[in-house]
Amino acid sequence: MCVFLMKPCRPPQKIVPSPRKFTEDPLCDVQEPSERSPAILAVPRLNLLCSYAIAARLGRPVPTIDLRVDYHKAAMPGDITAKARVLRMGGQFSTAEAYLYDTEGALVASGRGTYLTAPPKQS
Repeated sequence: MCVFLMKPCRPPQKIVPSPRKFTEDPLCDVQEPSERSPAILAVPRLNLLCSYAIAARLGRPVPTIDLRVDYHKAAMPGDITAKARVLRMGGQFSTAEAYLYDTEGALVASGRGTYLTAPPKQS
């Protein structure tokens, strides 16, 4: 099992308004910072953790085939602890899962991914 301590990203000190507003959805609004933005950042972090756990065993990077993410609670400002483990190493496909925990040890998000581990084709 791989364990990481992830430091939170610092929000910009000054938000410069965009000349145009893309959407009224607060999750996608480029002018308004959202309290939900840590949840959006969970997807690439979970993907990175799962693929790294497999790549560490395989010795090379692996492409993502599928990733499922479950959000369990809101992520508050502070450190995030991440844990990842390989569930199955296969000749063609491998599966790993990762978990993100807040400073109190509560599960914030979890994810499970499938990755292509077939040897690269020689051309």
